[in-house]
Amino acid sequence: MIGAAEAGDAASFVCEGRSLDLRDPADWRGLSAEEPERFTGDHGKDRIPLERDWSINLSLPQDRVASGVEFPGDLFYRSSDDGLCLVDIAWSTVQ
Repeated sequence: MIGAAEAGDAASFVCEGRSLDLRDPADWRGLSAEEPERFTGDHGKDRIPLERDWSINLSLPQDRVASGVEFPGDLFYRSSDDGLCLVDIAWSTVQ
């Protein structure tokens, strides 16, 4: 997903019927994925209607850490007939 978004070609990962703002490919440059986490309902309650099954938080590379930088901090996935698809993105801002 990160590589595809960095190349400007991530729309195919988005769940059918969803319209997500993937923003600029440069926003995805150098990001790394952390451990996936199953949705438990303990956090992200505002996203429950999205029927997400997994979330993965992303890390910003050290050379991009600066106050005000926005990046996709969390990706939310749903299981579909074709596998996992991206149902939402939580954008984060470095403080």
